[in-house]
Amino acid sequence: MKSITVIRTSDLSLPHSVRSYIDGCAHEYSETDPWTKIAQLAYRLKRGANLLSDFLEDIDHWQVQLLWSNTLRTYFFIVNNA
Repeated sequence: MKSITVIRTSDLSLPHSVRSYIDGCAHEYSETDPWTKIAQLAYRLKRGANLLSDFLEDIDHWQVQLLWSNTLRTYFFIVNNA
């Protein structure tokens, strides 16, 4: 079994971006192994951190980014193939 060390802190914010915990396509996703991520999340949740708003804000932000990206891709496809 792997030993995981979680640094005790009074700061309940995540040590990495929210994206690194949920998006397998993000470059920072593979910087930390899954068990360490789980331990970091569990440590904060057990101490009463409300991480839901952070996750929802990040998801909303990236959905808007994706929407604009798809819109621009479609526009350039139409312009280049007209």
